[in-house]
Amino acid sequence: MFKLAPLVLPDWIRYAQRMRIFLILLCLVVTFPSHAAAYKWLDEDGNVVFGDSPPADRSTEEIKQAPLNIYKNPLPKSTTSRTQNKTNSAAKTTNYTKLAILQPQDDMALRNNSGQLTITLQIEPPLNRADEHKIHIKLDGVKIAVTSGNSATIDNIDRGTHTVTAELVDMHGKVLKSSATHTFHLLRHSTL
Repeated sequence: MFKLAPLVLPDWIRYAQRMRIFLILLCLVVTFPSHAAAYKWLDEDGNVVFGDSPPADRSTEEIKQAPLNIYKNPLPKSTTSRTQNKTNSAAKTTNYTKLAILQPQDDMALRNNSGQLTITLQIEPPLNRADEHKIHIKLDGVKIAVTSGNSATIDNIDRGTHTVTAELVDMHGKVLKSSATHTFHLLRHSTL
């Protein structure tokens, strides 16, 4: 019959195993809460002193420690209640009164050699992020950016005349409000 030789581990593996056990034991010892009492007393100058061992020649007061605060995490809501909440919130959709493009102004000439444009919007009332409302930015009729804020930056726009429009949409993509279309003229150096 065949006899198997005993498994001999290299020294560094045995050392790593011992260190792992040592570190686990050290963590257990360090993390045990200390149950030492705390005391308060006055020194000879009248200063309040705190310590874990009271002096024999002074009158001391033992400090009672408050119990630890324990937070119990509530159970997560079921997915059916989330769906119902989204349905109910869709019924209570925010009525936006204003969606306007503040920058670039209509018929504005803009010089930017890198072709960067920052679009600034005014939304009243403020955007309802809880209902997952978003702003779609359209450049020349093509959606190029989606934001949940009041501004968006677009890079590397070709020089020339362009139009920009903002649409406020809900989580299903339904357009709730549209801005007026602004025309702007981007001036860039020629690559020639």
